Amino acid sequence: MILIPSNGKQIRGDLIKQAVIRSDLTAIPATLHAIIRVDDELRKLLAEGQTITAGNDKFYIVQAISPTARQSQGKHETSFIEIIAYLEPVHKTSFIQKTAILKEKTTLQAIYRATGATLKAIENDLPVKRFYCYAGHYPTVDIAKTLQEEGSVVRWKNGKMQLFRLQDLMKQTPIMSLPNNSMKDFDSGFLERHEIPSFYSIDENGAFIYGNKNKIRSAMYVPNKDERQLQNMGRVLVKRKETNKIAFDLRICGGDIIDVQGVGQYAVLTAAHVFEGGLDSTGSEQYSKLWLGDVAS
Repeated sequence: MILIPSNGKQIRGDLIKQAVIRSDLTAIPATLHAIIRVDDELRKLLAEGQTITAGNDKFYIVQAISPTARQSQGKHETSFIEIIAYLEPVHKTSFIQKTAILKEKTTLQAIYRATGATLKAIENDLPVKRFYCYAGHYPTVDIAKTLQEEGSVVRWKNGKMQLFRLQDLMKQTPIMSLPNNSMKDFDSGFLERHEIPSFYSIDENGAFIYGNKNKIRSAMYVPNKDERQLQNMGRVLVKRKETNKIAFDLRICGGDIIDVQGVGQYAVLTAAHVFEGGLDSTGSEQYSKLWLGDVAS
């Protein structure tokens, strides 16, 4: 895996203990976690607030930890540093807000930009009736709530933010086919009924309005929602399968569709692309691992 800090010089592979790029369907749809052997110069380049490029994307370092004591190597002192970094164009959505963000009759892109994000556009952007993020809160939670109310998800692919409604997400053409016998299955209607509520609210006349009540579920009240939003909130992606290690492929992103042979098609909820440098005498290895799901309603 190629890692390039802000000085433009690629970090040697023999200095990388582990690096993991995760792509998923959250408000910050790509993250980087890495453990790297550093000297004093490289440590400064991997400090909190610095940027690092991994794959074809730039990440903003939000945490840098030195988990081990320094060691002498010739005239230099070296140690490991562990970094966590968020996709740079949207990293500010994770920051605590000094002032509230209050928007009505807006768009998802306008909401992102109000947080300080530098997105040029969101493909298939959607209108948002109302968005509130109060001072002292961080916007990722409120963006996630907004997406749930609209029955939608965002993902980052080929340097672009894309929005999909859940029904449209599952209509995509699969990017690959994988055998089912190498996967771990997750399936529990019992847990789904407990963890996916049926939402309800009260309309302008004081009458109860409901979302999906086709199944017996736990119930949750949410204020100021219409029936369409309540229906959307009860329609979610649920984890169904987890793959073993497959060939390393950074092109696989959250939101892609995988055909599981003989079973059906599933969306990638999270794709983890892993490079292990073999610094513990275990040998170098790189692979991808996928968590797959479908829409439950």
